[in-house]
Amino acid sequence: MESTLAFAPKQPKVSIVVPLYNTASYLPACLDSISAQTFTDFELLLIDDGSTDGSAAIAEHYTQRDDRIRLIRRRWNRGAAGARNLGIELSQGKYLTFIDSDDLVTPNYLSSLYQAARTLNAEVTVAGFQDFTAAPGDGQAFRWTEKTKLLPATLDSRIAAFLGVQVPIGPFSKLYNRDYLNQHKILFHSMPIAEDVGFHFCCLMTAARYAVIPQTIYHYRRGRENSVYSVKDTRRIDYWAVMAARTLNYVDEWAQGETSLSDPETRNWLCWCLYQHWRIQLKDMVQFYGRDVVFSHTQAALAHEPHEALLHTMLFDILYHEDA
Repeated sequence: MESTLAFAPKQPKVSIVVPLYNTASYLPACLDSISAQTFTDFELLLIDDGSTDGSAAIAEHYTQRDDRIRLIRRRWNRGAAGARNLGIELSQGKYLTFIDSDDLVTPNYLSSLYQAARTLNAEVTVAGFQDFTAAPGDGQAFRWTEKTKLLPATLDSRIAAFLGVQVPIGPFSKLYNRDYLNQHKILFHSMPIAEDVGFHFCCLMTAARYAVIPQTIYHYRRGRENSVYSVKDTRRIDYWAVMAARTLNYVDEWAQGETSLSDPETRNWLCWCLYQHWRIQLKDMVQFYGRDVVFSHTQAALAHEPHEALLHTMLFDILYHEDA
């Protein structure tokens, strides 16, 4: 049975969802950065996903210090996608943001996003971020705009923004209107890597008002040991193939429930655009491992996955397209 502490007595303006899984060495700094927010009307949901390294004990300690913090414990690890979805389900704020438990946020993180979301009546608001390895400031800063703006609302412009990476793909450094997410049934989908691509794509395709602000207010940790993104062997091929297939299948099924996206031609176009986003990774793997290895691993990985048409497209690319 999963356990949760009592709900906060007052409905907060913002819900913060932090999935936890074996990040005890990073978690206190993350939680301290959240506690230092200048915007104080928030609840913090810590979703412990079966940690075995003491992360839950650290989280429990913080709940005793601050009644805005709630700890939800799951007995076994089921992945970040499920943890974030549970956070969406249990959250009470008008707005919702996701922070990874090994990352950091600046003191004005919530205030900057909330002010822009309220001023522009935005369903999704995104800020810049800076990556780091050892300490904030040692990596690259990513800003998506010089001044606050709304993305054009046409489907073509949103596809261009996606393929051109005009906004970050991950769920971090973003603020979402919770009613909007629930209305459009946008959730994370379980897969070995990149469970956030489909979520981001669905938001980008449906948010009528998608705001971008210039502040760089999130610190994203790269290269953490034992992260699935640190895998360098042929499992990378398997992860990539399964991720692509499951994401395309999820988006195709989700789009059937969206009136403006539900016709087969539009759904096929959306899936084709998603696939173009991943082809550069396919090219890199073919160059690194060789076509025969990538072909055999992709074929095996997709043997029991949905979206059969994708398998043929992938294998055709691998074998016959020089630029694949």
